[in-house]
Amino acid sequence: MSKKMLLSLVLLLVLVVVAVVYLVGTKPVNDYVLVDGDNDKVTNTSEENVVNQVNATSTNVKDDIVEPTVSATSTKPTSTIDIKPTQTLKEKLVEKKWSWVTATLEDGRVMSPRKLEVFTLTFKDDATFGASTDCNGVGGDYRLNNSSLVLDKMMMTEMYCENSQESDFVQILQNVTSFSFSEAGELVLNLKSGGIAIFK
Repeated sequence: MSKKMLLSLVLLLVLVVVAVVYLVGTKPVNDYVLVDGDNDKVTNTSEENVVNQVNATSTNVKDDIVEPTVSATSTKPTSTIDIKPTQTLKEKLVEKKWSWVTATLEDGRVMSPRKLEVFTLTFKDDATFGASTDCNGVGGDYRLNNSSLVLDKMMMTEMYCENSQESDFVQILQNVTSFSFSEAGELVLNLKSGGIAIFK
């Protein structure tokens, strides 16, 4: 090979190298490859384009996020109902005038007043009681311990009345041992003999 031809080849090789260097120097260095997941499309893009696409995606994601809302709950107090305490046995006993309705004795005999609302019994808060009959008035003390009840120290007027039921009524009072209240609110006196007397 002649020197002239060799020189030409070297010159050509230098030109090729220069051209390659020039092309490499003008191409963006930070190119990226993006893969589209839907159709597997591969595209080359610059760093700036990648950043812009990432920012746009982030903005879309933020738009899709629903911020939780907190609503104020009313804390107004509910209405209250006043509940009265249950009455004690003594409070029930002393609150009214009781009228004798009937009595059942241990032998099965039943007695009722011939004159309604004449035979009455009243308990006072100072541990005394008063009673009225179809003839005389009666009074005395009473001892109360829970449902246990005893009437004693009785005193009464001495007016005579024919066909009076006073003696039967006084005998009932002298034999009281305890008391209770029926569902209808009646006063039930339990007697020593096993009988009962009912007042309303």
